[in-house]
Amino acid sequence: MIEVYAINLRKIKEYVDSKIIQLSNERLQQINSLHHGKKKGSFIAEQIVHFYMKSIRKIDKYSIGIDNNGKPKLLNVPNLYFNISHSGDWVFCAFSDFEIGIDVERIEDAKMNIAKKYYNKLEYEKLNCIDNVIERNELFYLLWTLKESYLKNMGMSIGMLSPKIRFEIGNKINGYVSEKKIDKLFFSEI
Repeated sequence: MIEVYAINLRKIKEYVDSKIIQLSNERLQQINSLHHGKKKGSFIAEQIVHFYMKSIRKIDKYSIGIDNNGKPKLLNVPNLYFNISHSGDWVFCAFSDFEIGIDVERIEDAKMNIAKKYYNKLEYEKLNCIDNVIERNELFYLLWTLKESYLKNMGMSIGMLSPKIRFEIGNKINGYVSEKKIDKLFFSEI
């Protein structure tokens, strides 16, 4: 089971009015005054978790903690995992009955200096062979989100990104770490 919820930060008031997010007017004003998108995104992601636990799962007694790697996790709720990501105006939260990682990125210009340093040689060469800028940007961010999702799923930070992590994109997506195929994981675009 995988469930993914997304909230557009520009529409927080609408979510409050429809009771998806429960905030006092004072708290809503405080959130809207936040100018740092990461802080706002983190707070809203926490609200998505609260909404999901109480409204969807009907679980009132839970708490959110941090595992040994710094990954947020639900305490006292067996076999339920979540992961969050935010970029630009969007916050995503994925829930699953197994460990999960999610990443969302706004597609901008491909950062080829980052690809050269952190992508596998085959991935970097493939990016360099694409003349169409839009296609190159899309592939760069698809690879980036796959890599970050994998790391988050494994409870590792982005600092662990390495050319040893490689993805092949065809009819399905295959991942490799040190040329060993990643088993029992699947990757999807939404």
